[in-house]
Amino acid sequence: MGLTELDRVELVVEEKETNRRRLIALETLGWPVEREALDTACALLKLSALLDWANRQPDGKVCKVELYSQGEPPKPLVEWLHKRGVNMTVEEDNRPRPVRGRPATLPWGADGEPDAGALMLQNARAFAEAHGAPWPPTVDGVSAVDAACEAWREARGMTPEQEDPDAEDGMLTVTGGAYAGEALRLAAGGAWAFTQKSEHMRAFTLRAGPQQNITVNVLGKVQKHLRAGASDSTHSLVQVVVGRLRDGGF
Repeated sequence: MGLTELDRVELVVEEKETNRRRLIALETLGWPVEREALDTACALLKLSALLDWANRQPDGKVCKVELYSQGEPPKPLVEWLHKRGVNMTVEEDNRPRPVRGRPATLPWGADGEPDAGALMLQNARAFAEAHGAPWPPTVDGVSAVDAACEAWREARGMTPEQEDPDAEDGMLTVTGGAYAGEALRLAAGGAWAFTQKSEHMRAFTLRAGPQQNITVNVLGKVQKHLRAGASDSTHSLVQVVVGRLRDGGF
């Protein structure tokens, strides 16, 4: 339960009197500073998906997205979510109060948008430190992402070919995807991008190549490996993209 469950909502409240539906996400750790990059990225991914879902209710109900937090989120994130109509409260002495926000330790864009490059760099570093992967990230080092995915599946009793469409680990998806994307960026050029509405892709993607015209869904690939097994290798994806770009492109 929490922000790292990227594809789940913790609470759905139906208000029959007003024909309104409330989608409530929970932050359960209190926004520790040492997890700011991970929790900010997860919040952006999860709440972007919930906002998209809220706008596509099949029964025509008015749908609002809310965040209940155990601590103060970074103020730039609070402002970003407020602009999109997300109502946020923080638990204090077992009572909810409006979120105020605390100073951020990571940069944000002057336009109030997330600095995707800064967020993903910090998450890539967290993966390298946790899994002993090379730093700076390398294409060969992305094999550590595949190994971490396989270890995660094995620890849950999944066979190599077993598929589970609900398998999820937001921390590994974000940090492993960030490491793979950084390896790709350093090897072939490119830049990170954040797009709130990104059909069939995660909101954070790597736009690869000198012209940044190839969008690579590295976070989505890590998540697919967790769900479908080693046939969805992140290392293979990065190798193919780097090889094609070095040979002149797709």
